[in-house]
Amino acid sequence: MSVFMKISNKVLLIINGIAVGGFLLACVNPYINAQTWPLFSLISLAFPFLLLMVLAFFFWWLLIKRKWALLSGIALLLGGGAITDFFAFKYFNNFSQTKKSEHYPYCHLECGPFYRADKKQ
Repeated sequence: MSVFMKISNKVLLIINGIAVGGFLLACVNPYINAQTWPLFSLISLAFPFLLLMVLAFFFWWLLIKRKWALLSGIALLLGGGAITDFFAFKYFNNFSQTKKSEHYPYCHLECGPFYRADKKQ
């Protein structure tokens, strides 16, 4: 392996570590009080981009050095709940909603007095 390849792999590993750290902070963000730690709320805005970076690094390290792919792989496993919440995957939940006959639309409830006034005249 050349010197350039060794240096570039180390730099990419450091960038991967930073991306994994940010990704894990974004995954923990729902459990952190935003009033005491307001900067953590900004990290959650970057969650989709951090997820893409961690996935890209995971596949990159699978091709280059398999043992370094563990860093991204473990982060993806730890953040699995946040990933499914982000994409709203529901595997075992069958959702069915039935509308009852006594429910009226919002406009009908709000505009009811105006309709009654028109009918009296």
